[in-house]
Amino acid sequence: MTLQRVRKATGLHVGDLAPEDEAALRAVKGGQADLEAHGTYHSVVKYIHAEKLWIRCDCHGETDERPVIVPRRLGANRFSLANLPHASVRHARGCVFGPIDEGGDAAVRRESAHLPIGDILDPFSPGDKRSDVLDPDAQPDWSKRFTGTAAGRQVLRMRSILHMLMEAARLHRHAGAEGFASPTEWLARIESAAQQFYLPTDAQASELLFTDPDSWLGGEVARRLDVIEAGRQKPRKPFALLCWIAHDVQDHAINRDCREAGYVRTDTEVVRPMIGRNPVSGPWLFLGAVARQGDEWVCLKAYAQPIVSLRCPVPVDSHPERRAWAELRRLVETLRDDEDLHASLGGRLRVELEKPLFQYTVEGGRCLPDFLVTVSRPGESGDLLPGRQSLRYVIEVMGFDTPKYEERKARTHFRMRWIGHVCRLEAKHFDSRHFGLERQCEKLTRQIRKDLLRRWAPDGDRHLPD
Repeated sequence: MTLQRVRKATGLHVGDLAPEDEAALRAVKGGQADLEAHGTYHSVVKYIHAEKLWIRCDCHGETDERPVIVPRRLGANRFSLANLPHASVRHARGCVFGPIDEGGDAAVRRESAHLPIGDILDPFSPGDKRSDVLDPDAQPDWSKRFTGTAAGRQVLRMRSILHMLMEAARLHRHAGAEGFASPTEWLARIESAAQQFYLPTDAQASELLFTDPDSWLGGEVARRLDVIEAGRQKPRKPFALLCWIAHDVQDHAINRDCREAGYVRTDTEVVRPMIGRNPVSGPWLFLGAVARQGDEWVCLKAYAQPIVSLRCPVPVDSHPERRAWAELRRLVETLRDDEDLHASLGGRLRVELEKPLFQYTVEGGRCLPDFLVTVSRPGESGDLLPGRQSLRYVIEVMGFDTPKYEERKARTHFRMRWIGHVCRLEAKHFDSRHFGLERQCEKLTRQIRKDLLRRWAPDGDRHLPD
């Protein structure tokens, strides 16, 4: 079996990929490609996109039901392969073209694991003017794009780099972000995840990622960078990444009022999520980029990501989202422990709560759900992916009720229907007596239970006691 080229509109088979092209695609997706393979990959995907073709995978062997891989244009002359979020046919377990696995040999797989550091440190670069939109199943070809600091290149925000590390550490999922005794434990998870990424110098990102504030306060970061600078090759500039808890965030400072926790003075204003003109409250996880400025090593840029709590580093973008996470955890646990539901469906369910970090590309545009609840039907093993054996529920936390806000949300909710059934939580009622957050989540739990029964329960067994 080989990978097939098919028409996007009709699915008509128009030919097979050449062996060398297929080998390049597999090498890049598996994280084992050299620069030549990356070049071939980019050319093939660009051609597939231009010809309006898709690729049909061969992971199921001789069968009519074969998953497709689609080309995505991620920017100027940048293309990538992706999986459709709403695909009904999933890849076989372990297929190199499948979405990011929950575990196993490809726990976190990137098309190229080069972190885009060079451009963000260039003082003459355009700055953080835009954020790349990344499909969760597809990433841009970092090695082709981030090899120097040429002016005029599009720049990936510090926010996206931090989110890549958090996603690799699985801190955006209920199962991956629970049970930590202190921030030290999950910061170690981030440091371990950084070993999966490489820098433009082909060094592991973990070699220059510092998660201990004492390394910065005590001068270890500067000493390490001095050694690297002495042996560096132009035009690359030495740099380091700082990543730890921020208890307070000022315009140009991290932990100014709590210096023993890791005070950092930043050259540019710290970027952080805002609601209107008001910054989202902490605690935060911050990522800073350190490089030389004059005779000193300084933190040039930083991003502060609000998290649920010091022991639960799930990223959130508002205080209502932080409150909603706790109740949604209970929703997941209720569905997992619902013996009546399990008996009606013929076995235990697998349920997972996730905070998506990168936008989905769907029919009509792009969208980024607040939360996702994914339920896998009894007897299923492997990934929790949408399709006939699993269901997704998009949970949107509605912060306002103005006509303009509702109109904008209506457009994005229409796109989110490709991902899963859209459910709303009304933040303005979170503290109300009769329709507070707890009541809303209880109602949502009942709705999901009924939907699972309607879709999966055998005939005559579609009712549960409330």
